[in-house]
Amino acid sequence: MQVIKAQSSHRQFTDAELAAMEELTDLGNLVGDYLDGLAENPDIDPRWLAIARTNLQQGFMAAKRAVAKPAVF
Repeated sequence: MQVIKAQSSHRQFTDAELAAMEELTDLGNLVGDYLDGLAENPDIDPRWLAIARTNLQQGFMAAKRAVAKPAVF
C-alpha cells in the first residue's frame, strides 16, 4: 500500500487521516478498474460511462479534500 505524504504546503496528517487517504485511494482504484471492465461491454453507453467516471473522480477528490482540509483554494 502506497503511503501518501503531506506536501510542504499542507499540514501533517494524523495516522487516521493517512489511513483514510489510503483507503480512498484504494477504493478509487477499485472503482476505476470496475468502470474499465464496464467499458469493455458493448451494451454500455460510453457517454453515460464517461459521465459516471468524471463524477466519481470528482467525488473521490472531494472526499480526499474533506480529509486533508487544505488551507489553500
